[in-house]
Amino acid sequence: MPNAFATGRNSKNAVLCVTEGLLYHSDLTQEELEGILAHELSHVAHKDVQVMTYASLLAIVAGLLGAVRVLLRDLRRGRRGGDNGNAALLIPAHHARLRGRVRDQLPADQAAVRYRELAATAAARCSPRTQAH
Repeated sequence: MPNAFATGRNSKNAVLCVTEGLLYHSDLTQEELEGILAHELSHVAHKDVQVMTYASLLAIVAGLLGAVRVLLRDLRRGRRGGDNGNAALLIPAHHARLRGRVRDQLPADQAAVRYRELAATAAARCSPRTQAH
């Protein structure tokens, strides 16, 4: 299956992976292959892996803080009311709520990934090597 991707937290640790399917078994011209590689190298140059890791981390921390805040609020309410019989039900309920928050975050993550892909494609088009042909 033809595919290529780049990973690594910075240019010193970057790795560009290309499958044999892309190199030997696809009908791509040399210029098209160079365009794909320029696109992947653009991800490295713009530190996309690092940017997306930090963005995901911030979203996860924000979601967890919100979930803990709500859990603590609900536990305090139960304690004040004197009825702790339902306290054991709070943890699964908050777990389900947290899963919902993570699911709701997916469209924003997908939009960020889509933006980075479009930016990498634009950068590859501006590359002097891909314009030389």
